[in-house]
Order: sequence, then structure tokens, then C-alpha cells
Amino acid sequence: MDVLAHALWGYVVFRKKALTKWAVATSVIPDLLSFGIYFLILFLSGTLFTMLRGPHPMDLPGYVTFIYNTTHSLFIALIFGIFVYWEFRKYIILIGAWMMHIVIDIFTHTEEFFPTYFLYPISDFHLSVISWGTPWFMIANYSVLAVVYSALGFRRLRKMKK
Repeated sequence: MDVLAHALWGYVVFRKKALTKWAVATSVIPDLLSFGIYFLILFLSGTLFTMLRGPHPMDLPGYVTFIYNTTHSLFIALIFGIFVYWEFRKYIILIGAWMMHIVIDIFTHTEEFFPTYFLYPISDFHLSVISWGTPWFMIANYSVLAVVYSALGFRRLRKMKK
């Protein structure tokens, strides 16, 4: 799924939690760590805006794929989550936001562009369900988000009137 949609769903799911803003940020971290570094390098080198269609997966440096696979692994997130729970119990919600990102990507990535190897580095097993970039899926996803955010807004308005 795209980064904006991850953030919007992160807010919907974690909006009533103590660390809402951090949970929303964590729900986009897997993509920001893998692609953000690469796009920052392209921006600083002045080549970001020359890429009209976006990079082909084979054109990306190996570190992007390595970071993507690492940050999109339920196995890695679980190990990290155990450590966080053990040391900093109140931050465990952030692991939930991270895992939500991975679970969404498992079903919204295909083999053609960055399949989600959610058991990495143990296995390269992945599903190839639907690409988040498929036009009808993006329309459906953002339509559902619009309905959910509208309902949340109406609920807030009703509470304010009382």
C-alpha cells in the first residue's frame, strides 16, 4: 500500500491510543526506511525529478531491497517487539502499528513489484494478491478511507454539540 494510505489507516486504528502520533509515524516507517533513504539520495543528487515513472525494481540499489525485506518481516518485527515489550512496555503499541503495515502489504503487493517476504530472513515465502497501485483498488481504498474519516468527523461533531 502507498505511504499515505498506511498513515491514514494507522490513524484510524490507533487514534484512541496514548501514542497516536507515534503509532501513525511507525505505520509508515517500513517504507520510509527502505525508500526514503534512496529518494533522499536522489533528491540531494538532483536526479529525483528526472524519474517520471518511478524506478524499476531492478534499478534500485541492493540496500533498498535489503532494508525493505528487513522492515517488512513479521519475524523481525516480532523479535523487536519482544525486546520492546521486555524493556519498554508502554511502547508496544508501536510494534502493533509496524505489524499492521506488514499485514496490509502482505495482501497489497504482488510478485511484480516488491513482494512482501514477511518471514524474511527465514523464508522468501510471499503472497501475490493484488497490487495497491491497481486503479480500482486505489479508488476503493481511498473511498473507504473517505467514508471512515467522514464518519469519525460526524461523530466528533455530534459529541461537540452535546
